[in-house]
Amino acid sequence: MGRSNKNLVTEDHTISSMLFITMSIIGLPVDVHVKDGSVYSGIFHTASFDAGFGTLLFSNSVYLSK
Repeated sequence: MGRSNKNLVTEDHTISSMLFITMSIIGLPVDVHVKDGSVYSGIFHTASFDAGFGTLLFSNSVYLSK
C-alpha cells in the first residue's frame, strides 16, 4: 500500500528539475502573471515552495497592469 520506487524517482527528478530551473533564473529580469490578471516585472531574487504553495521574491519590482 506504499508508493512504488518508480513514483519516488519521478518525484525526485521533478523536484530536482524545478530546483535547477529556479536557481538558473536568479538575477534575471522576469514578468509574473498572477491569476487575477495582474502583471509584475522585476529581478528574480528567490523562491520558496514550502507547505504546498509558492512564494516568489523580486528586487526592483514594478506593477505593470491588470
